[in-house]
Amino acid sequence: MQTIKLLAISASPRKRGNTAFLMGEALKVLEETDIQTEVRTYSFSGKKIQPCIGCLKCYGNGGNCILKDDFANLRELWLWADSIIYFSPVYVAGIPGQLKCFIDRLNNSEFGLYPVTSVRNMKTIGAVIQGGDFPGGQELCMVDIFR
Repeated sequence: MQTIKLLAISASPRKRGNTAFLMGEALKVLEETDIQTEVRTYSFSGKKIQPCIGCLKCYGNGGNCILKDDFANLRELWLWADSIIYFSPVYVAGIPGQLKCFIDRLNNSEFGLYPVTSVRNMKTIGAVIQGGDFPGGQELCMVDIFR
């Protein structure tokens, strides 16, 4: 049986809170299964990921972004993983800006790295979204993550 490389991402800029709690609980449940996984976690707390500036330099240099921030570290983890689970709060009926910036830059950097339209189609992606009420924007967050 092959080991699944799983990346769990807490998209909340807060160190502790509902999103971190949900991620911890989900990973506890995973430990209780017979599924062989190598799990790595990433938290947006304390990280800086700038918005894409649309320079397209990543198209010609192997997908590497010219902006110097925490994007490259998360991108490497993302490329390593077979499966990714995003844990995200709802911010104004959408995902937090930091996660949006990461997704935008990841999509552009893929064009410089892979000969396919989107490597996101080659990963198993899941999402756990927490909001204050129903409908509180959870569905919109999932649309942002899965498109």
